[in-house]
Amino acid sequence: RGFLGIRLSVPDRAADWEGEVDGDIVLTIRDTVGEDGGASRLSPERNASSARLDASPGAPPAGWGSTSDGRARRDLAGSPHTLVLPLRARVVPTPHRRRRLLLDTYHSSSYPNGFFPNDDLAQASSELMDWTGDGAAASFRSLAVALRTSGFFLETLRFDWSAFDARHYAALLLLDPEEPVTPREAAKLRRDVRVHGLGLVVAADWFSPTVMSSLDYRDDAGKSRVCGSGGANVPTLNALLDHFGISFSSEVYFGEHSLGGRIVGHYAGSSIRSFPVGGLLHQAVLTRGVDRGERG
Repeated sequence: RGFLGIRLSVPDRAADWEGEVDGDIVLTIRDTVGEDGGASRLSPERNASSARLDASPGAPPAGWGSTSDGRARRDLAGSPHTLVLPLRARVVPTPHRRRRLLLDTYHSSSYPNGFFPNDDLAQASSELMDWTGDGAAASFRSLAVALRTSGFFLETLRFDWSAFDARHYAALLLLDPEEPVTPREAAKLRRDVRVHGLGLVVAADWFSPTVMSSLDYRDDAGKSRVCGSGGANVPTLNALLDHFGISFSSEVYFGEHSLGGRIVGHYAGSSIRSFPVGGLLHQAVLTRGVDRGERG
């Protein structure tokens, strides 16, 4: 089993261009038999994958034909080891900074990369592991759809914080991070906030050493697995936010509260321990968790 990732980019000279690009991704797999006469196996054909994306009509390269809709397609009919994946994407002009948001997934981890328990401890008895991870197409899909509907453009950051220019984005969304933040990253982000006016949106799931030590898990080999993090790496967040006078607690809270005229669920989340004087805080009456998702 494997994964195919596709990344499309638009050159700076086309920042104001709008339209559609389309083409085919062609994957060719060859069936090989080992020299020792062993069983056949499938392996990717080296240099046999190709893709063509055209924003305007043009003559196809050698070895390519034309489909009924005018797009180029290699003549691979009848090959049982070839897969042709059509791809179409819409390109819009680069949005204004105030409409561009960046979702950090670089600091997000999930099982089986480590023992990362469920964000919602109330479900720990039925689903202990955090399987899906965090991303615009996973647990944050409803958030991504809501932001796009409101006119925002959500981009994903899959590298450390040195890889983006804060002058192009309104805010960085740091939601439920499990991985630690390096001192170099933290210094860069604080500078982005103070100097470049980058907004920072932070959400912290639960973190409790007591609860973490009570979560039992043994792998298929019978080896005990140590909990890698709580729902979020609160110590790392506190070290990052300390320079702004903000910190989270190590308590676990459950419940619902009203915010903006809507009922919001607070499922196994942390609470704010300290905040700058004069800052705007929302208060709610919640239930404190005790152990393994129990409430008391």
